Amino acid sequence: MKYVSSGQTRDGTRDEIAESIFEQILWLEASLERHLLANHYFKNLKALIFAGLFFEGESAKRWLSEGLGLMQRELKEEILSDGGHFERSPMYHSMVLEDCLDLLNVCTEPDDRRLSAFAEYLRPVARRMLSFLEGTAHPDGMIPLFNDAAFNVEAEPNDLRAYFERVTGEKPQGSERTLRPFPLAGYFVMCPTPEDRLIIDCGPIGPDYQPGHSHCDTLSFELSLKGKRVVVDSGCYGYEYSEMRRYNRGNIGHNTLTIDGQNQSEVWSSHRCARRAYPLYADLMEKDGALVFKGAHDGYRRLTGVPTHERSIVWAGRAIRIEDRVTGRGKHDIELRLHINPELTVMTQGGRAIVSDKGEVIARLTSTGRARLEESRGWYCPEFGIKKPCSVLRSLSEKAELPFKSEWLIEVAG
Repeated sequence: MKYVSSGQTRDGTRDEIAESIFEQILWLEASLERHLLANHYFKNLKALIFAGLFFEGESAKRWLSEGLGLMQRELKEEILSDGGHFERSPMYHSMVLEDCLDLLNVCTEPDDRRLSAFAEYLRPVARRMLSFLEGTAHPDGMIPLFNDAAFNVEAEPNDLRAYFERVTGEKPQGSERTLRPFPLAGYFVMCPTPEDRLIIDCGPIGPDYQPGHSHCDTLSFELSLKGKRVVVDSGCYGYEYSEMRRYNRGNIGHNTLTIDGQNQSEVWSSHRCARRAYPLYADLMEKDGALVFKGAHDGYRRLTGVPTHERSIVWAGRAIRIEDRVTGRGKHDIELRLHINPELTVMTQGGRAIVSDKGEVIARLTSTGRARLEESRGWYCPEFGIKKPCSVLRSLSEKAELPFKSEWLIEVAG
């Protein structure tokens, strides 16, 4: 049933809910979140389109026309050509993909040229987004937890794939590529087997004008072995400014390198960021039978001696070598951290850590260089409001002379 004006049907009956929606859309039309943009603005435009299809009359025509026009422009802005969402959060990527599928679901009127044209434009966008989502998911079928991301907030990848298939009638082929680079989004994925996966973040923290969901995870990574997450991101406990929010957003909550106790990007308050790290280069390749990643960022160039962090990861057979280099001048304190899934058992002995799952060894980790590997405590927040203590493997080199070099070796159990 179509409603005209403020919640009144053609036969003159009224509906209080429809009337309330009508008044809210009038307010929304005058109050689009242009001060925030990004996913907030996207939701605004989606609401205009839905209201334009639900109601009849001049207001509805205006909402639909405005929503379709602005949404097409916003899709070009927010969805990168490699399929990633420009806020670089897997959780918000899932949210916006579901929004796109909702729009495809309602914009299927074959006799309306505007809707047909919009749906034709939107379909390949959704296809790219699904490819990115599935290409960056872990073997457990769930998203990585870079930037603001948590489980059980948005639809899971498998559910979004099923929704895509229902709406489009397509059955896209899943990726079986060993190397999966998404250079614009800044995600680089190694998949030597279906059950083993290493996901590296080396992209912008988000759009420069909206870094609210950014974390200090440039050159951080997550690792799954035998279908189980082993090295994890600390996740996202919530958005209220707190010690846990600072932990999740700062360097301390990620599997990367910290110089002089400083964050690579100056995150502050709940959703603020001042000077931030930019990737200098990032590349994913296969060389001599090994999977190789190389990347660097400039987040520490503001410090004395202008240090730059470079990281290379080489996965050859059952060995993963993670080499960190810091170029620049002077002496600096350099810390490296790896968060281990709290469902696993960690035993440190003689500078080596052994990671086990219910008594079965999954991996052995060692750190080379002057600093010895130590075990400390950290946090893993896979869902909003949930924090689990976890083991953090760390090495600290105090007053290290630059250039500096250190290496992690992860030996995957056979």
